Amino acid sequence: MTTGKKQRYEMPHYTEHDLMSMGKEFVVWAYCLLQDRFEHLRDCDYADLEEKYRIMTVRMFGRSSEKSRILNGSGSKKEETSGDVKDISDGDNSPNDDGTVKKGSGKNERKGHPVRTRGCSEKVTKDLPVIDEQIELTPEELESFFGSGVKYIDDPNFEKTYEEVKTIPCSHYVVRYHIHVYRGNGKIVRAANVEKMKKGSIRTPELLAEIVNSRCVLQLPMNRISQEMSRGGFRLTRQTMARWCIDFGTDNLAPLVFRMFDRIVDTGYMQADETPITIGRRLDGSRAECRQWVFRTLAIAGGIQIVIFYFDETRSTDVLRELLGSLERKLTIVCDSYISYKSFAKEMKGLITIANCLTHSRRKFSDIIKAIPGFKKMSDEEKNEILSYRIIELLDKIFENERKYADMEADERLKCRKAESEPIITKLINELKSIPEADFDKSSKLYEAVNYIVGQEENFRVFLKDGNVPVHNSSCEQAIIPFALGRNGWKSIDSIDGAITLGYYYSVTETAKANGAIPFYYLKFLFERLPALMKQSGGKPAPEELDELMPWTDQYRSYEAEEIRLNHKALIRLGRIARSEKSA
Repeated sequence: MTTGKKQRYEMPHYTEHDLMSMGKEFVVWAYCLLQDRFEHLRDCDYADLEEKYRIMTVRMFGRSSEKSRILNGSGSKKEETSGDVKDISDGDNSPNDDGTVKKGSGKNERKGHPVRTRGCSEKVTKDLPVIDEQIELTPEELESFFGSGVKYIDDPNFEKTYEEVKTIPCSHYVVRYHIHVYRGNGKIVRAANVEKMKKGSIRTPELLAEIVNSRCVLQLPMNRISQEMSRGGFRLTRQTMARWCIDFGTDNLAPLVFRMFDRIVDTGYMQADETPITIGRRLDGSRAECRQWVFRTLAIAGGIQIVIFYFDETRSTDVLRELLGSLERKLTIVCDSYISYKSFAKEMKGLITIANCLTHSRRKFSDIIKAIPGFKKMSDEEKNEILSYRIIELLDKIFENERKYADMEADERLKCRKAESEPIITKLINELKSIPEADFDKSSKLYEAVNYIVGQEENFRVFLKDGNVPVHNSSCEQAIIPFALGRNGWKSIDSIDGAITLGYYYSVTETAKANGAIPFYYLKFLFERLPALMKQSGGKPAPEELDELMPWTDQYRSYEAEEIRLNHKALIRLGRIARSEKSA
C-alpha cells in the first residue's frame, strides 16, 4: 500500500548569478527544500507513476483478467472466470468451432491441440443440403472387366460412400422482369407490376440484408464489402450501400427498435453500458467522439432476449431522461458506477434501483495485482499479505456460487445467495472499511479500487435482495464485442445519421442472434414486411403489429425454416447443373 500525501513545492527560478549573490542561509534552505522534494518523488510520486505505468501496460498488452491464470501462477490449471456463466477449464469437453472436442492430456495427444472423435464430421455437416452423385462404370468399362454377354449386378452391399463439402462463392445475378401488355377488342391489359423496395432502384430485400449482415454480423467495413462484390462482377459503391442503409433505417426501423426497448422496460430489469464511437462529420463539420448506449434484458432470466444500441452525442443524464423520463413503474438497472445512472436514479425518486457490477470492481483489484513485479513467483503466504489478492479471492467465491445458481429460479437463487454469498460480501466490505483512510495515498489505484466498493456498498448489495439481479454486467459487455470489432475496422462513421441507423441495425442483428435466429434471414424478413406495415399504418404501427415481427415469433420461425428449405433446394439444383456442365 502506498502511503503519504501530495505535497506542493513552489519556489522561484534562480540563475547561477542569483545564487552566488545570496547569503549562505538562503542557499542551505533551498538545498534542503530540493532534498525533501527529491525524497518525496522517490518514496511517493515515483511509486504512483510506476504503478500506473504497469497497469497501463497490462491493459494494452496483457491478457484479460476474467479468463487468465495470471493471479494463480503459471503452473495453475485454475481459470479466472470472474462472473462468466460457465467456467472454462483445461478439462472442458465442449465442442470447438470445427466440431472437434477438446480433451485433457493423454499419451498420444499434443497439449492444446483438438482431437478428432468419431462422428464429428456428421455433426458439422448435418444441416447442409446433400447432392448424391453416382460414380458408375460405363458399359464399355464393364464389358472390359466382365467380358461380352456376361451378366453382372450392381451390388449395394459392397457400395462405398464418402463425403466432401463444396462451396459456391457469393454471387449476384440480375432478374429482368418483362411486364407484358395485351391489346384486343379495344382494350389494353397490363400484367401485374412487381413490387419494389424503392421505385427506380435495384435495391432488394436480400441484397440489403447481405450488406447489413456483412457490416453488423461479419464486421466488415463498407469499402471491403464493395471490393468483394466488385470481384464477383457487381460494382456497387460503398456510398450507395451507405445511402441505402441510412434511408431504410430512418424510414422503417426506428418504431421496431423503440418497441423492443419498451419490451425491455416492461420486464422491470435492464442491463446498461456505453461504448465510444467516432463521428467524422457532425452537423457543424467537426469530428467528435460520441456514444453508443447499449441496453439489454437480463441474460440470467433466460427466455426472450433483446439487445438495443442507441446513439447519442453525449454520455450525459439527458439520454436516460429522454428514454426513461416518462417511466411509471419500478426498474432495476445493472450497470457500472458512472455518475449519470446515479443522478438519474435520484431524479426518479425511488422508481430506479441501481445495481453495480462486481466484475468492474474485481477488474480494478486485478489491475493492481498484475502491476506487482514477480507476483506469480510469490508463495501463497506472501500473496495473502496483499489486500487486492484477498479481495479477488472473496469475489471469486461469489462468482463460483453464481455458477451453481445458474439454473435456479429467482426465489431459490435469492435464498442461496443469502446463505452463502451474503457473508462473503459482508466480510469483504468490513475488511475494506477497517483500513484507516490515512493509510492510503489518495492518488493510488488501490484507494480508487477500495473507494469504488465502499462508497457504493448499497448498490453492490442489490443482488442480495432480488434473485433476478445478476452480480455482473458481463452479458451487456459481451453484446458490445461485435460492435467493437467492427469499429476497429471502420474507425469512424461519416455522419450522425449513419451512426443512428447503425445502432438500429446492430439492435436487430444482436437481438436475432440472442434468440437463436439467423441474422440474414431476419433482416430479409423485416425488409420485406416493414415498408408495407409503415405505409399501411401511416408511419405509426401499433405495438401488437410490431410484436408480430420479433425474431422469437412463430411467424418468423416458419419464414426462416421455409427460406432455408428453398435455399437448400436451389443449391442442390445449382450443384447438379454445375456438375453436369463440367462432365459435358
